[in-house]
Formats: sequence, structure tokens, C-alpha cells
Amino acid sequence: MHSIASAAELVATARERTGASAGLDAPFLEALGQLVRSINAEAALTAEGAPAANERLLRVIMNRLRFASDLARSPQILQEPLLPPLIISGLPRVGSTKLHRQLAEGGDFQALLFWQGFNPAPLPAAAGAQDPRIAAAIDFLTWRSRSNPATEAAHHMSALEPEEDTYLLEYTLHTYWPVTYYHVPSFLRWLRPQPRDAAFGYVTQLLKYLQWQFHRESPRPWLLKSPINFGFEREQSQHLPGARFVVLHRDPLDVIPSTVGIVREVRRLYCGVPGDLRRVADWAVDEYAFAAARHLQWRAAGTGDAVLDIAYRDVVEDEAGVLARVYAHCGLELAPAALGRMRSWSAANTQHQHGQHLYSLEESGLTRQRLDRAFASYRRAFGRYLDR
Repeated sequence: MHSIASAAELVATARERTGASAGLDAPFLEALGQLVRSINAEAALTAEGAPAANERLLRVIMNRLRFASDLARSPQILQEPLLPPLIISGLPRVGSTKLHRQLAEGGDFQALLFWQGFNPAPLPAAAGAQDPRIAAAIDFLTWRSRSNPATEAAHHMSALEPEEDTYLLEYTLHTYWPVTYYHVPSFLRWLRPQPRDAAFGYVTQLLKYLQWQFHRESPRPWLLKSPINFGFEREQSQHLPGARFVVLHRDPLDVIPSTVGIVREVRRLYCGVPGDLRRVADWAVDEYAFAAARHLQWRAAGTGDAVLDIAYRDVVEDEAGVLARVYAHCGLELAPAALGRMRSWSAANTQHQHGQHLYSLEESGLTRQRLDRAFASYRRAFGRYLDR
């Protein structure tokens, strides 16, 4: 078994590389310590996976340090006015990636590109050179694809294309996302009761930071999307006033085994083998049933007209209708040119273009009955959007 550096060693290395010291508050440092201990005790990293995991955490820490330095020099960053965003929410594997990338092509929203989320804080660069963050993102995605080509079929990513704001929440470490890469049950037990309000507040600061860097002269509403945010819409609404939500729905009988299949492939990058997939499935059922319950509580408290529900089947079968509904939900006019760009993107990015993501209920060790019990409330609330 291989290990990564201790939390103290990681912080010291990040400070040495950046020459900065501020930006690491107590909640972040506590989360870092919990995660590092869990990885070293439980994750079973490979010889190649350990240095990759080490660099992943160093990137997180260094971005926080560089962001804090930029804030000290330019405090007006946090005065950037954010327009009410459009947030695509829902369980994973519900068609959100397709809808997100289609909408980004329309030109009416401000999308987060992968390289920007991967390193929101600028890296040192020679004057006039291409932003080195692009090369860093390309290097990472090349390693990802080379180390396990099946990750491309599971979830294709490109440095210059829109990507989930998952990568922004990662800078807080108050997210279950590390479970995608490693077996870290003790970290997850610590995380579950932790408040997430400050984490989403930090994400809002990063959105202002990115807008200040790239869009301050012509801001548009941010287009956000991440399954990690499902169940935390209240926190997002608090920090992003006026946010509008599109919630996509698909039967958990398809969602959960597909999610387990993604974890299976991504964990190979760091751990060589995915581990016991039944433990992954247990986590997925617990995590997303918890998220669905939180989502229903938020809905029960009253959301006015802020939410539009859409079925996965409509994302697949009725593109033009879905796009028209989303634009109407946002109070925007869907211009023919924008629709044309979005339809062209879809034609050029067909399903399974990067290979077929294979998964099964049997592999996960789950049963229909267990999933129906775990998601009974979700099914009652949104059954009309689910195919069974």
C-alpha cells in the first residue's frame, strides 16, 4: 500500500511552491486532515496513484493560497455582481451533462470551462504566453485518458469545454467527491454532519473571482451543474440570490448502478482496482437517498417558480422542447441562431461517441426492491418523470 504526504507536509509544500501563507481556514484544514488520514489508512493507493493523489491535494491547497493572495491585492473581486444563475440539479446520470453543454453553446449563459475550474487561480506565466492553466488541464486529462480509457466513456472531459462546478466545491473539501477516487469511509462519516453553508459561500467567491478574470466587462448568468449540489439547493439559493433551478429526473434503478460503474473506472486511476463495488453501491444508495430527502425538504419549504422539472427521456428525445422550456423558465428569448448552435453541438456529440459506459444492477449487488425502498419518497414525488 502506498501513501501520500501528511496534511502538514502538503500545506508546507504548497506554501513553499506559491510563496503564500493565507487562505487556509480552520474548517478547510480540519477537512484536509480528515481526508489525508482516511486516504492513507483506507484507500490502498497504487505506486502511480499515490503521487497523483498527492498532486491533486496540492493543487487544491495552492489554488486557495493564490486566490487569497489575489484577494489581498484586489479586494474588489468580491464586489463582482453575479446575475441570478441557472443551476442544473438532480441525481447523477440524468442527462445533465448533455443539457449543460448544449445550453453553454447557446451563448446566453456563462459556462465554467474545465481548465478554469481545474485551476481557478492564475499560475505564473511569461508575458504573452498562453495561459499555463490550459496546458495543466490538458496534461491531467491526457494522464486520465491514458491511465484508464474507460473514464472517457463514463464521462468525457476536454480542457476547453464546459465542465461541472464540482471542481469548485472540491476547493472546500466539504464534499463527498473524494469517494469517487478512493475508498475513504472514515472521511465520509466525518463529513455527513458537517454544515455546508460556508462551502457554498466559498464557491460563490470563486465564481466572482472567475468572472473578474474573464467576464467582468460582459457578465452573463452563470450556468452551473453538478450532482454533488443535489440536496443543497437551499445553500446555493442563499449565496446566489434569484437562482433558477432545472431539476432532471431518472429512475434510481438506472442512476445508482451507472454511478457505481463510474466510480469503478475512476478509482482505477488511483487505486488500480475499484475495490468492493458492493461497498460503493451501499455508499451511493445512502448518499443519494440522503440528497433526495434534503431536496424534498427544500421543495416542501416553498420555492415559488424557481424550479423546472424535466424527465431524462425528454432530454434524450425532445431536445428542442426541453431547450425552449429552459429558456422560458429563465425568462429568456430562444433565438433561432442560439437554438441552431445547440442543435449543432448535439449532432456533433452523439451518445457513446467516446465508448459505451457499461454497468449493471447485478454488478452493484443491488436489487430493485432495495432501491425502491430507499427512494420511495423520491419516486412518489416525481414518479411521472420516471420510466419504469
